[in-house]
Amino acid sequence: MSKKKAVITILGLISTTKKNPDKTQVSEFIPKAQEDKALYEVEENLKSLLNPPKANYINMFPLLVDTFQDRKIVAISTTQSEKIQKDVLIFENLSHTNIEYKSINENEDYHSTFATINQVLNDYDKVIIDLSHGFRHFPLLTLIALLVQNIKDTDKIEAILFAQEIEKDKKYKIINLIEYL
Repeated sequence: MSKKKAVITILGLISTTKKNPDKTQVSEFIPKAQEDKALYEVEENLKSLLNPPKANYINMFPLLVDTFQDRKIVAISTTQSEKIQKDVLIFENLSHTNIEYKSINENEDYHSTFATINQVLNDYDKVIIDLSHGFRHFPLLTLIALLVQNIKDTDKIEAILFAQEIEKDKKYKIINLIEYL
């Protein structure tokens, strides 16, 4: 029997717009161009697992969608971050029929959020987790859930991805935090 594999990510708010550098214009934000995409480098020990087809993306979500066409992508999101990231995928000309959005209310109590994250983790045999654009308490609760999962099954978590900022909005290095489990 094949194992159920997923890439689980927490969606953030990095969108297809940027602050308008021209302060004489009325609009505070303007659309990003292709040259506004950030460069993502992959840590050497991750390259066998993570080999993106391109080097530049708006954020980690389209990178994951583009890279893991053969896996379920589970995107934990608020209503606002889900809408923004769907627009990002359109901007990046990406479609993936295997994305499942799991909505969480940013004002939910920790117990409800933790239960949602745990349920997602329990649904799969092998997981890659991306914490790059998580916000507020979501990454912390995810890490706690990962610790519990790792105690139950040390082979379940394949990687914990994090896009380490090298140059703000320009350059990131994707590192694996799994050694900290």
